[in-house]
Amino acid sequence: KLGQLSATANQLVTTAGVRAISEETQRFTSELSGLGPQVSRGLQLAKQLDKETANSLSKLAETILGSRQRVASALGLAPAAVLAEASYNPALRLEAARKQMPAAKSALDYGKVGAAEEALNTIAVEAERAEQLVKDSLAVLENFKSHVSKVRERATEVEGRLRESERQIAAARSRYAVSALDFRWQGVS
Repeated sequence: KLGQLSATANQLVTTAGVRAISEETQRFTSELSGLGPQVSRGLQLAKQLDKETANSLSKLAETILGSRQRVASALGLAPAAVLAEASYNPALRLEAARKQMPAAKSALDYGKVGAAEEALNTIAVEAERAEQLVKDSLAVLENFKSHVSKVRERATEVEGRLRESERQIAAARSRYAVSALDFRWQGVS
C-alpha cells in the first residue's frame, strides 16, 4: 500500500504543474491518514514479536527441558526418551511456533498486518499446545506416583492377609488330623 501511495504522490507532484490537483490531494491525504491505524498495529505487532513472543518461546523451551528432566528422573530414563512421542512431544509444538516467527516478521516487512496477526495467532496456539502437553505429562506423573503408592499399600495389605491365612492354616493343621483336613477339603470341592 505504501508503494502505491508513493507512486501516487510522485504522480501528483508531476501533475501539479499542469493542472489543479486539490481533489486528488484530498483523496491522497485521506488514504495516507488511513494508514495510521495499520502502521500503529504493525508497530505493536513488531514489538510483541520481538519482545514478548521471543521471550515466551525461550521460557517455554526452558520449561520443556526442565519437565523432561523431572519426568526422566522420576522414571529412571534419559531426558531425551521422555516427552518424545510423536503426538505428545511439546518440542515439536515449540518448533512449529518458532517456524512462524520469520513468517510474521516477513509479513510485517511487507505491511501485511493481517498475515502477521495470523502468524502470531499460530505461534500462540502452538505454544499453548506445548504448554498443555507439559502440564498433562506432569499431572500424569503425579497421578502415577499416587497410583503406585496405593498399589503398594494394597500389596502390603494382601501380604499381611496371606501371612495371617498361612498362620491360621498352620494352626488348623496342628489341631486336626491330616485325614480330617483332607476329608473337609474334598467335601468343599
